[in-house]
Amino acid sequence: MGDDPDDDSSSSPLLSQLLSQSSSSSSSQPSRLQMRFERSNIVSPAVHIKRAVLAKRQKEAWEARSKMARVNQVVMYRRYRVGELPDIQLKTQDIILPLQALARRDPAMAGKLFCVLFDRLFSEISDIEKQSYTIQMRDHVQKVLQRNYKGTSNTVFVGSMLRIAHQHLQLTPDPITIGEGSVRSNNFPTGVILLEAMLNYSGGGAGGASATNATATLPVADDASTSKRKRSSRNSTGNSNAAAASSLSKSGSGISQDAFENSNLLPDKAESDWNQLARLYKSLREDDILLGISEKISRTTTTRQALENELKGDWATALRIYEEGLSHLDEPGYNWESSASSSSYSKSGNSSTDSHAPTPSEIEQWEEGKLVCIEKLGKWDALRQHTLMEVPDPQDLFGEQYIVPYLRHFITSHIKEEKNWPELFKFLDCLSPEQRDILELRYPADLAIVSVVRQDFDRARHFVMKYHHTFVEEWAPLHPLATSARHRKLQTLQNVVEIDEFLQFVGHESNFRSQAPLKRLLSSWSSRYPDSKEDDVTVWEDVTAHRILYMQILREKFARLCNDGGELEGGISMNWVHEFLNTHKRQSYHMMAIAARKMNNLHVADFYLRLVIKSSPQLTFPIVQSLVKLYTMKARASTDETDCIDKFVKALKFIEGKRNDATLKVELHHQQPMFLLLGKMYSEIFELCINHGPEKIDRAAKAVGLTIAGSTPQRVQEEIFSQAHKWLQKAVDLSDESSASVASGSSGLSGFGEDDESASSSSSSSSSSTIIDKIVTRDKSHLKFGKFCDHVLKTREAQPTSSSSSNTMATGKETDFGQNREVLGSSVVSNVLDAMRHGSEGAIYMIPRLLEIIGTYPRLAQEFAHKVRGIPSWMFIRWISQMLSLLDKPEGGALLGILTDLAQTYPQALYYPFKISSETLVLTAPKIVANLERILIRPYPLLDQFTQHLEIMTHPEHRFKDHMDALKNLIKASPRDDQAIIAMFKEISADVFTEKRPLFGDYNISFAKKHSSEWYSACGQEGQKLIKLDLKKFQDFIVGMMNKHKMASGTMKMKLKEFSLWLTEFEMANHPSSQYIELPGQYTGLSKPIPDDHIKISSFDPDVLVMGSLRKPKRLKIRGNDEKDYPFLVKGGEDLRLDQRVQQLFSVMNEALATDQACCKRKLWVRTYQVIPMTSRVGIIEWLNNTKPIKELIEHQLAVHYNTNKFELSKLEAGAEHHRWLGHYGNNNSGPGPLYQAMFVKANRADTTAKVARQYEIVPSNLLQRAIWSLASSPESYLYIRNQFARTLATFSICSYIIGIGDRHLDNFLLHHKDGGLVGIDFGHAFGTATQFLPIPELIPFRLTRQFTSFLQPLDAQGLLTHNMTYALAALQRPASKDILLNVMDVFVKEPLLDWQKLAARLAKEQRGTGTSSSSTKGDDNAKWFPRKKIEIAKQKLEGYNPAHITTTEIKYSVHGGTSYEASLFAIVKGDAKVNIRARVGPVCKSPKEQVECLIDQATDPNILGRTWAGWAPWV
Repeated sequence: MGDDPDDDSSSSPLLSQLLSQSSSSSSSQPSRLQMRFERSNIVSPAVHIKRAVLAKRQKEAWEARSKMARVNQVVMYRRYRVGELPDIQLKTQDIILPLQALARRDPAMAGKLFCVLFDRLFSEISDIEKQSYTIQMRDHVQKVLQRNYKGTSNTVFVGSMLRIAHQHLQLTPDPITIGEGSVRSNNFPTGVILLEAMLNYSGGGAGGASATNATATLPVADDASTSKRKRSSRNSTGNSNAAAASSLSKSGSGISQDAFENSNLLPDKAESDWNQLARLYKSLREDDILLGISEKISRTTTTRQALENELKGDWATALRIYEEGLSHLDEPGYNWESSASSSSYSKSGNSSTDSHAPTPSEIEQWEEGKLVCIEKLGKWDALRQHTLMEVPDPQDLFGEQYIVPYLRHFITSHIKEEKNWPELFKFLDCLSPEQRDILELRYPADLAIVSVVRQDFDRARHFVMKYHHTFVEEWAPLHPLATSARHRKLQTLQNVVEIDEFLQFVGHESNFRSQAPLKRLLSSWSSRYPDSKEDDVTVWEDVTAHRILYMQILREKFARLCNDGGELEGGISMNWVHEFLNTHKRQSYHMMAIAARKMNNLHVADFYLRLVIKSSPQLTFPIVQSLVKLYTMKARASTDETDCIDKFVKALKFIEGKRNDATLKVELHHQQPMFLLLGKMYSEIFELCINHGPEKIDRAAKAVGLTIAGSTPQRVQEEIFSQAHKWLQKAVDLSDESSASVASGSSGLSGFGEDDESASSSSSSSSSSTIIDKIVTRDKSHLKFGKFCDHVLKTREAQPTSSSSSNTMATGKETDFGQNREVLGSSVVSNVLDAMRHGSEGAIYMIPRLLEIIGTYPRLAQEFAHKVRGIPSWMFIRWISQMLSLLDKPEGGALLGILTDLAQTYPQALYYPFKISSETLVLTAPKIVANLERILIRPYPLLDQFTQHLEIMTHPEHRFKDHMDALKNLIKASPRDDQAIIAMFKEISADVFTEKRPLFGDYNISFAKKHSSEWYSACGQEGQKLIKLDLKKFQDFIVGMMNKHKMASGTMKMKLKEFSLWLTEFEMANHPSSQYIELPGQYTGLSKPIPDDHIKISSFDPDVLVMGSLRKPKRLKIRGNDEKDYPFLVKGGEDLRLDQRVQQLFSVMNEALATDQACCKRKLWVRTYQVIPMTSRVGIIEWLNNTKPIKELIEHQLAVHYNTNKFELSKLEAGAEHHRWLGHYGNNNSGPGPLYQAMFVKANRADTTAKVARQYEIVPSNLLQRAIWSLASSPESYLYIRNQFARTLATFSICSYIIGIGDRHLDNFLLHHKDGGLVGIDFGHAFGTATQFLPIPELIPFRLTRQFTSFLQPLDAQGLLTHNMTYALAALQRPASKDILLNVMDVFVKEPLLDWQKLAARLAKEQRGTGTSSSSTKGDDNAKWFPRKKIEIAKQKLEGYNPAHITTTEIKYSVHGGTSYEASLFAIVKGDAKVNIRARVGPVCKSPKEQVECLIDQATDPNILGRTWAGWAPWV
């Protein structure tokens, strides 16, 4: 230990002696090779056998002893069974003693046991004694939560006390004690649950309903504890914040006490509860809930706006807001109302509370927030000054009112600045033993750093060990779902680990004798940085600052060990040490700057980039790139248009000035990224030209000395476009050259401009990482160029086409912006396909756009077909449906090669989509269908048989009915097509009435035997009688035949053999290895498939579960060759392409949400599942395990509420109340349609709202909340489930609104048991058809009824719903996301669904009958106009249109358009301007937040919910 392995062996005499002995004896001993093959004459084999036997016996004896030791560790307190009876002889102690032993070993179990015992004992106390005992116990609970406040808290014990208080609210201490105890002990979820229960108990929650069984008054924090800290700096001048706040109510310009009492602000007690709840949610990092609480309790814009900027990471703006608010407190008689109306930070809609002065707790929040902002900005001197201003005497920091957070701020601010170290050392040396113990308990990691600074390494090791001991004690009891508490504990771990690594390094002198140990240490640090998404900026700063400190100490120690010539032992040069440490120092600074920029902390990013530049001998490209990115981020963050443009232009000037820098030219592998950066910068400036005009760009450029060629604004814009195009093209060209050089083994790259010599004289790196970097950059270059050209193309397409531009396009000459549309389209196609060829995942999402381009510009189809060669066909799997829909279009030929390759390489990926599309393509593109069938269908007969037998799993009654609907249309057609009728007759006979069909299934055969004679008797053996039947006789025949066979109702189990013997008898082993069926749904298109690894169908479970719904879908379990079961729902008689396309849209939306920072942080996504349409008549849907319909959960809670075994929603008195109310406006016997239509016209808002209020009184509001509690095992799991439910509800609501999903009754929502996520199912009504075609139109955008909102109490929709909805909608409305979604939706136009064609024909017929047919429906094909209108409405939603405007548009183009009640529907949807925000907003909303507010307003409007179809149960 301590010896260098690289030292010369001659330095050890003993080693030299051994080596000499070895060499002298080597000649007399046999070599190792000889010994391997020659039998040893020294030791006999028997000796080895004896040794092996002895070793085996010793091992067996050791294992026996170990087993006995483990057995002896189990203490047997009493055997379960004594005598004949096992239970009755057990005593109480026989139960208590084992539990007691278990509690000693498991702290979590001890906490649960303690709660159960307390609850039982407390319930045994008599009512007479309970009152006095309650007061005593409340004091005890209070003391427990306050105990050890200055040290570490027992997490389990404090959590147990909080749980006890939650079970018995009369024992609850004051809110501040709960908040501080929860934070100190890491019991955030338990504290949250307790505070929320207190708010619900006292009526301070969102619902405002107080507890009805209150038996005690909850405690209220006294004035002394409400604002604990005494701010000496303000008290000394007589202008404390609290005094300033209280003086406001007394001054003439302030708010009077009477006005305060008459306002709707929260009382002090409720405000204290909410403040502590906000504190805990901040610790849990629940930003959206925190914002919601702030909007609820804040009286000023200062609190809300500062908090919003904090959560965005804009700490500089938040600090400015806090300082502005605090400065006004020292102004006597300050007019807060005028400040609110003129504040630059105020927002519309918040003026109702802006006139009120801030409360003392708000002021305290400002001061704490100010200190936090200073810390996040790294202003350590300012943090020190503010701390000492509040606590002039550092010894007072240990007082209860200052220890949080000023003690930590004091230590941190002094550690980070070297000039403050002497003051810190003096403070630590003067501590009393009690104070030192507090520090060691709370801040062992900081004390370890202080010891390192003082180079007291032994004491530092002591504090590291202390930290590890404390960490283990506090980590062990944390619940696995307490992710925030765990993350909070882990954030300091990396620092301590690196302290330990540093201490180990300096503890061995051998580490200073060679380069290898130092390289290993710094290399491990370089590969281990915090996460810029998960970790806070302070964590990054701690890691960075401490590493710089360690490197400085190492530099000094190396310097002390070197000789006069600057050399160390082992030949290490001090110059090398300096250079090596400086390189890692610059890297640490640079990584810190990048992380701060990603966290939107531009101040810290700017500070560390300056340090990078200061410590760098020359300006390298990565530094230039970081500077440009920082410049552009500052520009985008600017709210002033002129300032934004100026910053962009300055960034452009900077990068133009560095373009020909000699130091950058040497770095050949950075040339192509430099071109890409230039192109990106010019493209940003071009975007500014379009949005703000080229005149402003030109003016800003001239102001900074940057010349842009062009005498007119138009020429300036063209020049900027030309520059963007040039540099992006150069980046692409250079990437292609790089690709060729990598492929051919060349190591050279072309240089900048004319200077090629530097490139030829330098050799590029041949490492694999350099090659990967080239590939990644090449991928980015092509994709960036393609997206830029596409953006310009869309801009051009949005402009009206003049005759001159048309002529220019025809000639192919350049037009404005440099190129014509077709040339731009060619650039898009070429570059996106090149990016795909290089493996770009982002390019895959542009395939729908490419399909649109080649459809718009047919001449590009040939280029597409040429460029697509060589691209892996699996990259197109995701868009098979879109490509198949174009096969009969002019551009279809360009896609045939891809589809042929897919058919040959991945036949089962294409089989089912092609089979269903071929039903229509066979008429329009018969040759293409025949070619693909030859490759795809004929070689795989098993797939065809599988599909056919899934079709006959549909009940024959339903198959017969579906056939009759089609036959009815043929019979009533004029003129009749007799051949088509005969063909349909034969198809029906073969499908339903063939008694001897092979492997048909018992149920199918039974139906055929029972009804075939009647069928042939009525229609004739060849269908000749059917031709002569008129429509009335035909309908009578159908009704009579169907009435004779009634199907069983309800969910039931049946045998698979009753429907298909082929499926029952199927065994994969009975077929050749080349014939197999893959489990459907394995081709996602997200990665390259490996069919050999795919799961194959081995057999089918003999039992099926028949659902009780109308179409009797069946759950079929497929047995895979991996010995697992895969359940699917087989749905017959439906075209599942709509569901499949909806799932595809959801998956695309998920990708858009995943690329948005705010949505990714909150994990916003929609749970999707596989939908595989196989024909237009059958398909299968992935069965979701571990789920239950929300309707079942609520009905179970209703049964508990009414103390019955079972309860159905339809039996609720609220439903009867709804029908009684409807009866006032019409005759109940007239049918639901006329009855509701009369109600729309006659019922007013007041009557409807009053009816809804009566229904709400009948139905408990917290049924869903109870159901969630029943699934949760702890407060942590409850909060996790609730948050998951709320986030998935918010995301699904927005995504389903964009797609127009309707019919959202409670059966169509599932709750996932494992994570609480919401799952939407059954999308039969999409794109607004529930509004347009249901007899009672749906007028709401999504379901957000009382159970969904009350589930969040005491929080309201602001916290968990509104903000998440806003983030999701904003992500989907980004131009890139919107374009992809609209391109994917285009398949509905290219390949309209059969159901949509029927709806379009029905709508055209009914509107012609009412005389309201639009010009679109008259002049265009209904089959195309209908889906185009649907996509147009979806586009309007993505463009921010008011949802009320969207709904009225859908009503106008519906079966309700032009009716007598249309005007009433319009009035209901638009709302009342006095009540509804949607009525005050114009046709287009100003922001996603305003659009979400309108959506929630429409979804929760009682005037709409009260008129909704009763089967939807809007009162639940």
